[in-house]
Amino acid sequence: MPGKSPNQRIEELNQRIDELEIAFKLDRSLANYKIEELLVHKAAHKATKADLQAKISDLTVKNATLEERCRNLEKHADRGWQLWLAALGFGFGLVSLLITVALQLKK
Repeated sequence: MPGKSPNQRIEELNQRIDELEIAFKLDRSLANYKIEELLVHKAAHKATKADLQAKISDLTVKNATLEERCRNLEKHADRGWQLWLAALGFGFGLVSLLITVALQLKK
């Protein structure tokens, strides 16, 4: 089988160039589609990130408010407990005084 003529070789190379050009255009179209898809996802992620940051800010404020309320309730509970202890001590003192007075009057 003799070698191919220059014209046949040129035709084969032109055909190969056409095939490569079609493949390149297809790859470029696919790459552009993927880039557009990634840009859409990026925009969605940015929006989600902004929403989450806003929620975090809101929750941080709510958490600080809740902590302040808890501190105030602890103080209030401590004061109430101290008042009950003082009242109980006063009551025992009064009962003790009354018993002492009663015993003194009995003599």
